Amino acid sequence: MDSDGLNQLKLSHMKKSARGVYRWLWFSPLLTIPTLALLLFSDMSITIAVLGSALWHLLLLRQALAKHTFVRWHGRQGLLLAGLRTAFSLVYGLLSYDEEGLALSILILIAIWLVGNIWGQDQVARGDCWLMRVRGQGDGLPLKWSPVAPARPQPSAEPSLARLAEAQRRAEVADLLAVFQIGDAASRSKALEQLKSMGEVEVF
Repeated sequence: MDSDGLNQLKLSHMKKSARGVYRWLWFSPLLTIPTLALLLFSDMSITIAVLGSALWHLLLLRQALAKHTFVRWHGRQGLLLAGLRTAFSLVYGLLSYDEEGLALSILILIAIWLVGNIWGQDQVARGDCWLMRVRGQGDGLPLKWSPVAPARPQPSAEPSLARLAEAQRRAEVADLLAVFQIGDAASRSKALEQLKSMGEVEVF
């Protein structure tokens, strides 16, 4: 495999790993919510239940500690989004836990989950990273996932000009032949001289 192929393979792996952060955040509620419910039903305090369920997000450490800078910063950004969800749940549970506010808190959590994941996925698709820029590591962003296609050479105008010149030449020859056939002696003599100069005298 040539160097271009290796670079493309590397970029493809980076993009897949970075997207995996948000793929995990899409599906993490399938683990965190049942864990939260289980801990609450086990008479755990709200703090322990929320923090315990949030431990599932430590799986993002794989990307947060990745070798590639772009993947590593998206892993950290994913942890930040997970931390935001956890912090909101914890604050609600400690300060204002009541049935009347439960529906609103769930809607807010859904909004954080939805907007955060779409926002992160869009950045990966563009080869960008908000947290990376905020931390002053954004030089070289956005990344180009696909190589820039070389400019297609413009078709040369020479063949078209050559065809046009040949068509004009043939039209002139046809006109001279017509003059030679139907013209008077002077016109025919003049037409013959012109045909000779154009190299068409062999037609006779």
